[in-house]
This record gives sequence, structure tokens and C-alpha cells, in this order.
Amino acid sequence: MITIKENFLPQELIEKVAEHIRNKIQDNEFCWSTSHSVDQIVHEGMNSFQMTPIDEFNDQLKQMILEVDPRLKDYTFKSYVYLWNRNTMLDWHDDAGYGASATIYLNQDWSFTDGGLFVYRDLGKTIAEEPTFNKMILINKMDKPIMHGVTSITPWAKQTRVTIQVRATNV
Repeated sequence: MITIKENFLPQELIEKVAEHIRNKIQDNEFCWSTSHSVDQIVHEGMNSFQMTPIDEFNDQLKQMILEVDPRLKDYTFKSYVYLWNRNTMLDWHDDAGYGASATIYLNQDWSFTDGGLFVYRDLGKTIAEEPTFNKMILINKMDKPIMHGVTSITPWAKQTRVTIQVRATNV
């Protein structure tokens, strides 16, 4: 099941995450991984992006997601910030290994012409969602796996795309 919520995060939390990202970018400590270290979620069709855990926001994000889908209450949540470079995309996949996942878009001035559209299959149709600011897309696989992907970010995108990715496992 796909659930989409506009204006998902409170502004205060967005500002805290943004400050956290700025600090991590400026930090000399190693904290960023690339998509090449992802746990075999996507085997091919993935270009490089950077990611870093944001464990300090796990509980807040979990509570907000549980307001949208309380069936996930027994799941363990892990949150990351992703920096998506130009020409980055994700091929079709179903998030094998996760019971649910969420994407929250943080770019205020992102245009659909910059690419990076979230695409998924539902009832034999392909649906595209624009990555608009503070939109959350939740994929809950309790009912069935959902094939989805991300279209290529264009070479002329005006900025690096920034998202929060939340993975939920039923361990």
C-alpha cells in the first residue's frame, strides 16, 4: 500500500535535520556512505548517491509515521539522509528485506523537470509522484510487495536532491 502525505514534517524538525546535515557535511569525521554499500536492495540500475544515518531522529520519525500507519508499531525504524547527485536514479525494485519504507523530500524549489520522480506500479498502471517539498511517500508491504523506482535526476538539475529515507523492519 502506498500512502502519500503532503506537509508531513513540522518546520522545526525540518530545520533541525537541515542543521544536522550541514554539520555532517562540514565534519571531518567519516560518516557518509555511497549507494554502493546498500544491502543488496537494488542489484543493478543504481547510480551513486551519498547517505548518512540520522539515528537521533528515529523516534520522532517513527511516531509521525505511526500516525499515518499504526500497523507498523512493532517495527524497528532506521533513518538516513540521502544526497542524490545529478544523473542518479533507482531502477525498479521492491525493497526486499524491509516491511515498510518512507521517503520525505526536503528540496524547497525542486521542479519535476529536474527528474527524480518516484514511480510505482499499481493495478497494472505506472504512476509517477513529483518529489515536492515535505511530501512523504510511505510504502507498506504488509499487503503485497510494491515495485517502485526513481527516475534519473537530470544533468541540469539546479541542486542536489535531499531526502530522508526511513526503513522499517519487523525483527
